[in-house]
Amino acid sequence: MVRGGGTALPHIQPIHVAGWSEELGRKYSLPTVKQRLAPIRHLFDWMVVSQATPSNSAHTVRAPKYSVRRGKTPVLAPAEARTMSKSSTITRSADMALSFTPPIHPGEVLREEFLAPLGLKPYSVAKRLHVPRTRIERLVAERTPVTPDTALRLAKLFGTTPSFWLNMQTSYDLSVEAASLREEIDAIETLDAA
Repeated sequence: MVRGGGTALPHIQPIHVAGWSEELGRKYSLPTVKQRLAPIRHLFDWMVVSQATPSNSAHTVRAPKYSVRRGKTPVLAPAEARTMSKSSTITRSADMALSFTPPIHPGEVLREEFLAPLGLKPYSVAKRLHVPRTRIERLVAERTPVTPDTALRLAKLFGTTPSFWLNMQTSYDLSVEAASLREEIDAIETLDAA
């Protein structure tokens, strides 16, 4: 147990995550539960990669089923989206890099963490953003980057911040470049402090 009566992260089991997900289902809509479970899965993925825990305790927990076959697709209320966005922010010190192998494209995050849980299609998102359909289709297909214009629009639609989208794109670009320039970068000598 940790301060506050919770369980330390490495000791969390699937039953804990399932109970938490079930409790959320009593308070929030199904799309909200799905969106809150997604960053927890990513956190545990990172913990497995960094060897902080042997397995992803959230991987086996199923998100509640939710799909819309006709009519208007509901979107999170702005207050609900802002609360979710703030609760899933990961902070870290400057000397600790958070990296994923392979790097995660913002289009994948848009597709898997926003569009899929809400039952949205690229066309309907493009229509709401007042942008060409192909811009969002190419983004979710991971063929184009998030631009500042798109980041501003996505932030407004989903109640996040433009920095959320642009930081993801920057992180992706840096990971891809670092991999392709690894030998050249390793050959650069670091200057010693004077």
